[in-house]
Amino acid sequence: MGPNIDMNNTEEKQKEFLACIDNVYPQYRCNYRGIQLLKDGRIICYDQNDKIKIYKYIDKKYILDFEFKLEDEDKYVTCLYEVEENIIIFGSHMKLYLYDIRNNEAKLLQKLEYDYMNHFIQFIKLSNGLIAGIILNEIIFYKYDEENKKLEKKDDIKTRSSVLKIYETKDGNLISFFHDEIIAYGKDKSVQLKVAINKYYASYDVIDDKYILIRYQNEQFGNGKSLVDVYDIKTLTSMQTIETKYKLVEFIKLKDNLIIASDVFGNIHELNIDENGVLSIKDIFRAHDCPISKIVKYDNNKILSISHDGKIKLWEFN
Repeated sequence: MGPNIDMNNTEEKQKEFLACIDNVYPQYRCNYRGIQLLKDGRIICYDQNDKIKIYKYIDKKYILDFEFKLEDEDKYVTCLYEVEENIIIFGSHMKLYLYDIRNNEAKLLQKLEYDYMNHFIQFIKLSNGLIAGIILNEIIFYKYDEENKKLEKKDDIKTRSSVLKIYETKDGNLISFFHDEIIAYGKDKSVQLKVAINKYYASYDVIDDKYILIRYQNEQFGNGKSLVDVYDIKTLTSMQTIETKYKLVEFIKLKDNLIIASDVFGNIHELNIDENGVLSIKDIFRAHDCPISKIVKYDNNKILSISHDGKIKLWEFN
């Protein structure tokens, strides 16, 4: 969260949350990639005792539905992804696990070991049926056999620096985001478009397959203004820049033109984006007493927020 953050410098208004889960993971791990909303509406996450836990929302509270440990009791789950309903990929240090958790029984389907001295940070399913994952300076493509529930590595794209995030557009292009540039690959994996991003601590989110929101600060080491650029996703050109009160962590789009963002001080921001991509801030409220590491869309008017103190909260926006 950076060396200069003082959690006592915010006095935003409070908002009542719908439900809360405690003790999701140790504060030092901040393993926000190991948390996901499943297709059946349950939450899957990693707890302080290295267990995978699944929660169900019933009568305005979360109830523990099911828990298990991975094969080898792996203690470093860095990423998980639901490839189909209740079939989960778990990324760990030098290993991939494929689990079937249907009927609340954890069945190991496959374990893949790889030679990379690091771990996966994201998986997405592509329109061609492949699964793409990113690890350091490589995008790796897997074929998923839905009938036999197996993964098989197909090919990869080597990049000159570490990939932060990938996104597939509706026309099938794969966009990869780096600290200093954005690259769009065509269906044949050739480079179609590239643009330099000379910003400190840049991070990215895609809205409506139209806009890329780039969060950054205008000075090194986090001492400058917190800014957001709106880029056109087709041309990778800048459309607008706005200044925000705090350094934002992530954006997600809810219904209509409502965008929700989180910041490093534990606040949640409500923003509006119009049909021309013009972004404006509507409201801010205090959600957590620690930095928010991730927000997840629950439905068209609810989100989950995950804090460094190991709490997951469910919020509603009317």
